[in-house]
Formats: sequence, structure tokens, C-alpha cells
Amino acid sequence: MTTAEIRVVLNRYADAKNRRDVAGLLQECSSDCYYESVGLGARVTGHEALRPFYEALFATLPDYYGEFDGTVIEGDTAVVWGHFGGTLAGSFMGIPVESGRKLRIPVTFVCKFEDGKITTDTGYFDVATLCEQAGIPVSALRPGSPAAHPFVAAFAELWRDPSEERVRAVVGDQMVGYWPGLPDPVVGGDQYAAHIAGLLELAPDLRLEVTGQAGDGDPLYISWRGRATLSGEVVELSGVDRFRIEGGLAVENVVTYDTAPLLAAAAQAAA
Repeated sequence: MTTAEIRVVLNRYADAKNRRDVAGLLQECSSDCYYESVGLGARVTGHEALRPFYEALFATLPDYYGEFDGTVIEGDTAVVWGHFGGTLAGSFMGIPVESGRKLRIPVTFVCKFEDGKITTDTGYFDVATLCEQAGIPVSALRPGSPAAHPFVAAFAELWRDPSEERVRAVVGDQMVGYWPGLPDPVVGGDQYAAHIAGLLELAPDLRLEVTGQAGDGDPLYISWRGRATLSGEVVELSGVDRFRIEGGLAVENVVTYDTAPLLAAAAQAAA
């Protein structure tokens, strides 16, 4: 197949996916075509298996979409990269999830072609990102992975829409918090929640997104990336919180992050 012919088939295939048209996308696939998700470790082969797979996918994401940011075609292979996503409709791969959650996942697809058809479609995406956005533990999709500590989900949910009350609900009375730049720790659950409230007064749009976790609660490490607007400037942060958890509540928190972006924003605001 020529590059132009491959591009035509690829675009028809992508358009059919975006219409959630199972019959249409299968028309572009060979009878023994397979789709493989490398992150999930799953391969679905042949029309009889692909049909229910895509029907289930589009039932899960009724507004499924795929967006290409770039395409390279060489020989019989096309590589495309961009995002896929949609709105969850109450379950994902048979796992109950909160209906209405939005997915937008960076992805790369590698497709092979022969005789006018797609013969393989391999998707590469980060399962942890998918699970985080879906609100499910990685272990639910990859049973061999370590289970996320329950506090990780509470931390992630808190920082999607933070408030003093929501902070107080996840920390114990004896909470002690340590922040870079503060000469003394913040002691007490009420004082800790009030400190977070003070940060939110300075940056009301401060949000954190969990990027990883390790530990069993004594200690528990949660890595994150964040974004906030300070003095009209958007600041992006990344860091790691170390927690000690007792009875499901945090009783110690050591916050570590690069303070340079905050200092730069403060200097610019003062200039």
C-alpha cells in the first residue's frame, strides 16, 4: 500500500471510532486484525472478538473521541499520537466508577496495514493516568500491581476541589505538617486545615493531581503535580508528600517541592 492509501484507510478507521460506529471501523480491519493495549496487557483478535470489545468501550464512553496530534507513515506502518477520552457512564471494563468522570488520556497508536486493511492496532498509554482519572486503583485493572493505599484516593479527591472543611476531614487532631520555608511545623488538625485554607486564599485555583504513590501508610509517599495562579501568573509545581497514617487519617505530613516557581512568581509580582 502507498502512503496515501494507508492515510485514507487510517482516517476512515479513526472517523468510524469517533462516530462510535463498530461496523464501520471493522470494515477497515482484516478478518484476523487485533487490537492490543500494552499497558493493560490485553489483546483482542478477529472481528468476532473486536465487535463486543468496541461495543463495550462505546457503552462505557458514549462520547468517546480520539484526537491526532501527529502522524508518521513509513512502509506498512502508521504511528499516530494524541489523546483519547470521553465521559464515563458508570463502569469501566466491568468496574463500577463514578458516572460523569471525564477521561483525556495521552496515547500513541501503532497500526500495520496490508491489502487495504488494518492488520494490527497497538495502543500505548499510561494505565496509572487512566486509573487516576477514572477514580479506580491501578490494581483493579492490573491485579499484579500493588494496591493503592485508601488515603491516596482521599488525597486525590480532596485536591480536585479543596476546602478547609475537606482538609480537616482527612487529618487527625494530632496532625503535624512541615512545609519548606516554614521555620516551625504546623501542629494540630485545625491549624493544619487553616494553613491550607490560607494557601487557597492566596491561590484559589490551586489544584494537585496525583502522579504516583508508594508505601503502606507508615510512611506513605504521594507524588503530585500542581497548578495555581499567583499575582496573575500561572505557576506549575511538582512535589512529594510524605504522610504517616493512623486510623485512616493523616497525623504527619512532610511536604517537599521545588519552591523556585513560587519565588519567581513572587519576584515578578514585586517588580
